[in-house]
Amino acid sequence: MTALRRAALAAVALATLYVLWEIHLPLILRNTTTTFAELGMHLHEPAYLRDHLLDHFQLTGWSPSFFAGAPFGTFYFPLVPVPTLLLSLLLPYNVAFKLATALGLITLPACAYAFGRLHDQDRMTSACLAVATLPFLLLPTTALGGSISSTLSSEYPYAISLAIALLALGVAGKGLRTGGYRALTAGLLALALLFHAVPGAMAIAGVVALVVIQPSWARVRWALPVLVTTVAVAGFALVPFVLRQAYSGGPIYAKSAVAVNLLLDSLAPAIILAVGAATVALLRFAARRDRFGLFLVVMATLAAIAYAATPTGRLWNARFLPFWYLWVCLLAGLAIARLAAFVDEVRRGRARGRPLSSPWAGRMTAPFVALVLVMVFWDSPVAKGLAVSPRYDVSHLAELAYQGYERSPDRAEYADFVATVRRVARNHGCGRAHWEWNVVPDPVHPRWDDPRTGLAALLPYWTDDCIGSMQGLFIQSSATDPFVSLANGHLAKNGQPYDAKLANNHLDVAAGVADLRVLGVRYYLAVSPEAQAQADGTPGLHLIDQTKPHGPWTWKVYEVDGVNVVEPITVQPVVVPGASKTIGRWKALSLRWFGTGDARAGVLTDGGPASWPRRGRGSPDPLPPAEVSAVRLAGDHISFHVDRLGVPVLVKVSYFPNWKAQRAKGPWRVTPNYMVVVPTAHDVTLRYAQTGVEDLGWLVTLAGLVALALLARARPLVMPADEVPDARPKQPSRPAAARRAPKPKRKPR
Repeated sequence: MTALRRAALAAVALATLYVLWEIHLPLILRNTTTTFAELGMHLHEPAYLRDHLLDHFQLTGWSPSFFAGAPFGTFYFPLVPVPTLLLSLLLPYNVAFKLATALGLITLPACAYAFGRLHDQDRMTSACLAVATLPFLLLPTTALGGSISSTLSSEYPYAISLAIALLALGVAGKGLRTGGYRALTAGLLALALLFHAVPGAMAIAGVVALVVIQPSWARVRWALPVLVTTVAVAGFALVPFVLRQAYSGGPIYAKSAVAVNLLLDSLAPAIILAVGAATVALLRFAARRDRFGLFLVVMATLAAIAYAATPTGRLWNARFLPFWYLWVCLLAGLAIARLAAFVDEVRRGRARGRPLSSPWAGRMTAPFVALVLVMVFWDSPVAKGLAVSPRYDVSHLAELAYQGYERSPDRAEYADFVATVRRVARNHGCGRAHWEWNVVPDPVHPRWDDPRTGLAALLPYWTDDCIGSMQGLFIQSSATDPFVSLANGHLAKNGQPYDAKLANNHLDVAAGVADLRVLGVRYYLAVSPEAQAQADGTPGLHLIDQTKPHGPWTWKVYEVDGVNVVEPITVQPVVVPGASKTIGRWKALSLRWFGTGDARAGVLTDGGPASWPRRGRGSPDPLPPAEVSAVRLAGDHISFHVDRLGVPVLVKVSYFPNWKAQRAKGPWRVTPNYMVVVPTAHDVTLRYAQTGVEDLGWLVTLAGLVALALLARARPLVMPADEVPDARPKQPSRPAAARRAPKPKRKPR
């Protein structure tokens, strides 16, 4: 192994060890329960897949755990739980989960090194790229994705996808030069898409950019089947995601404007180097065809354009910022590598042909100089980095998350809370729970790092889905989420209403309890003294259990009287034709209905029998009394008995087109986001089943897998030789001074 290779691998190893040090690997390897709220919530995801879906050979299905139920793996990325399950075959579940969440962070430096090498860059330049990922990982980009802080706020799928995407772009660069690697590129791109759509989509754009930078018909022929196969392999997730958007949930994101502030606050040293590298890359491309530097510039530009051009909507434009920050950092790493190469060239020139003892000294030290710069500017625990806010310590946040409840200051409250909710499930039965959240808002890291949020959000995890949580994962998967937020505006000390026009931000437990009855919520968990004081005096609420006092906090569990998940309707539903054509139309209709008091008068539906009145034509008639009994909720199926046929029955489970009724007409979607059926027999069953949309998705995936196999068996394409190759110095296996001069030939006698 040459000195250059040893130095490069040592730099990559040091960068990886630095990441492991920042995220506290010893804490990750302890068998403790992850504490941070939104990150900890994901504990339930692999467990649910393992216990309820995989035994039916399913990656997607129905989950009753959060928001009155949501489709599992339809609007979230279906492969996210898989690393935890694979690691749990060898490790305890908690350790496997923590390792899975850190997987993208740990592998990013090595993926950056491989990216450089696959693009035919020398080892030391590639090592500088690996070290350059550290400033990106240390950025305070909470909830954006890719960085350590984002991973701790539950965005670990983004980090995994980003590492895979960078590796895929490296393989694509190799393939576009050699004509091979098409199957590997398509497989990696599909994996990136299935872990997170944004890095996956940007990687696909990167492949197109590589073809445009070095255009030829052969490269187009290489790229087209790769991109088509990529999308096809991910078809089982992409097809339902696209065709079921009208039934998804989640907020409408305003355009973010944090990019400039973050650049000035935390990336100023990197941006200076990146601008220099970009300028040199453009000049060298014009003169000497430096395609690699140009590619980094193009990718940074594409990410910036995506950030600036994405409008207000379901996709938050700030999701593209991590990709931009990463390319800025990689350009900074390239600048350091080329500065080191320039130093070596100057030393060679001054030597005037004399052999140098260390002709590659500048290159060999470049990644280690970069590592020192990282320590000076971005390391918070040791060097108190110059480019890091004193209040923002990434390493400390990782310590808080990975130490686990069992070793945190809240360990007594954790054990007491878990024992209490399990006792409630055992003594009082199953049902949904609404818990008071955002009790202690933190202006720096709001809500997601409050350990109490994580405790309550994991109600399904602690009780094996006996007690569901009205807040938690899959907010984009359930269109019921706006009404949970509206209710919380009345039920929490600092509850943030979904829409200020519909609900005031003030504590009013009595009004909140009325909302809980509409939503079919059986339990209310209050933690602030103010909410508990109102709950103790609210009719229809009964205290059934509570934890011991822990500091100023005591969890009290109340049961709401008169809650039925399945109940007959007393007034005919009113049909609003076409209400579910778009998510915005149904959402606006339901928010007005829920927030103005109409929720207590009757329901609106997007369809139904001809006898039901249409909105604006006729008035609803009262219905004869009926009784519902023998209600059974079991994950993906619901059954009940009715004593009268033809009377509509309201099922307070989130609507989705996959629900099918047996021995009943329907189901139809009713406000706020539930279901109504008309029984045609006394025993009715609803089942969540696969539909033609899912069948189409799996058919596309099957075709993609066949195409992937064909690409793997196909011969490499003949690619055109570059007219002017990438300008990079040739690197001998050992210094020139160390070479032995050839022996002169002997003259014959």
